[in-house]
Amino acid sequence: MEDLVIGAHRLAVSVAHSRRRTVRIRVAAVDRIEVTAPLRFPKAEIAALLRGREAWIARQLAKLAAVAASPVNAAAEPGAELLYLGQARRLTVLWGGVARAEVDAEDERIFAQLPAAPPPEQAAVLSAALRGWYIERARAVLTERTAHWAGALGVRPRRIFIREQKSRWGSCSSRGNVSYNWRVVMAPPAVVDYLVIHELCHMKEANHSAAFWRLVEEADPDYKEHRRWLRSHGALLTRLFAGG
Repeated sequence: MEDLVIGAHRLAVSVAHSRRRTVRIRVAAVDRIEVTAPLRFPKAEIAALLRGREAWIARQLAKLAAVAASPVNAAAEPGAELLYLGQARRLTVLWGGVARAEVDAEDERIFAQLPAAPPPEQAAVLSAALRGWYIERARAVLTERTAHWAGALGVRPRRIFIREQKSRWGSCSSRGNVSYNWRVVMAPPAVVDYLVIHELCHMKEANHSAAFWRLVEEADPDYKEHRRWLRSHGALLTRLFAGG
């Protein structure tokens, strides 16, 4: 398809087709839009949809620009500011003295003590250790919060999965399996709880009907604020370790 020009931005448009019934538009970068459309959906209609959503696309571009300007979660390197449970914490790294990586969060810092490694390998070793720590913390936090809210909501999830989900924060299958994107552990605790509540409520209402949102609101009266936070800060959470 032809590029889409919005203000000073020229965005390449890539289109993928699937069996979904609706068109999904994602601003993947300041120069790229990804569209997922039903099979045989006309390109002319996709172009019309994009033109009709130019204001929304401009807002997404502004969010990406804000993320690019923020030092938080910019890189996994010593001295960087990394999000954990909603707080930006300074990363301190020590090399040597341990046989395996040890990572922990304390007050306003994240500490990583790593086995000695040659300088050319240190970036990869640090990235792998931090990513592994985030996933472990996500598993612990989300398992505990799921147990808490499952009891409060009167549901019994079958299994909990911690995943790297590209386009969603969580899901609940018809079999009662709940999946979470591990990156949500970077969000504030109230936002983590909102995601857990959202997915567990799908065990009672497998849709996004008014009845579903009433269930969510009963458990989390401020869910709209937490939902907005996740939408506004999603790009900030996903840019760390984006290459792997």
